[in-house]
Amino acid sequence: MEKTASTITYSRVLDLERDVFLHDHTMGDVPLFLGSTGIETMAEVAKSLSEDKRHFVELTDFQIPYAIKLLKGRPKELLISGEKQADGLLDCRITSLFRNPQGLVMGEPKLHYEGCYRFEDKPLKSRKIKLPPFHPVSFEGDVETLVYHPRRLFMFGLFGTIRDIHSFDGETLITTVEDRSEKEFFKGVTKPGFVAAPVLVDAMFQTGGLLEFFTTSRTVLPFKIKSLKFYKDVEKNTPYFCITQKVVSGEETNTYHLTLADRASTVCIEIDGFEMVKLNRLDPEDAIKGLVEFSSSDKKEPSPVG
Repeated sequence: MEKTASTITYSRVLDLERDVFLHDHTMGDVPLFLGSTGIETMAEVAKSLSEDKRHFVELTDFQIPYAIKLLKGRPKELLISGEKQADGLLDCRITSLFRNPQGLVMGEPKLHYEGCYRFEDKPLKSRKIKLPPFHPVSFEGDVETLVYHPRRLFMFGLFGTIRDIHSFDGETLITTVEDRSEKEFFKGVTKPGFVAAPVLVDAMFQTGGLLEFFTTSRTVLPFKIKSLKFYKDVEKNTPYFCITQKVVSGEETNTYHLTLADRASTVCIEIDGFEMVKLNRLDPEDAIKGLVEFSSSDKKEPSPVG
């Protein structure tokens, strides 16, 4: 670890034996470090530089230039750094080093994640929303089987958080997400003291992927965030509405607006300018587009709240 008055750098080795959450997010047989766990990792470093400002309220200018993979299950060394700016904002990065068999560092560090964090003395002012009208949606089978699949949303266990699908009109998806897991996140640890709610933030990210599977059969992964705001702490074993709106369909990325709200319609987390990069289209046998029926915006039902 290196530390000055305005900067700090930690070394952190990802290891499948200790970081057991990685087993619940694999593409094929390759464990992937989630976008939300990258946000959490940098948030913890930012908090160590935030002095007496204890409320994490916003992340801006977040991006993932290169995903973090544990190829062949080997441990991976990361460097997590933070720097306090003159305006009090905290710039954070996650990089990795490549070492040869003799343990010598080869080449320059590779940038994986970066973002700018804001901590304040008080939480953001509470606000409520009115849920959009509900548009009937129907599908074959149960939610878990429809949503989670190794070649669609390839997370499970800790991250199997989408519980119900309430409404979809082709552009706006409304789901219930909930963190019910009692599994270990780290070896021997079931309830870590997180700063940035990585399980439910990941749940929000998942809904962007689910929206694409309902419409384009395209796999998408988190890439950039313009702004992520925390209004209210979230809890385990508590259901939340996630409102996922597709706002831009680009050549290489799609952009979404995500809102997580409790059953009283109080906003907990809001993500603006969430870009997901487009990958492959699903093989026909893995596609679920034909299993889902939904109505367009001219046919709707009242939302159950607000």
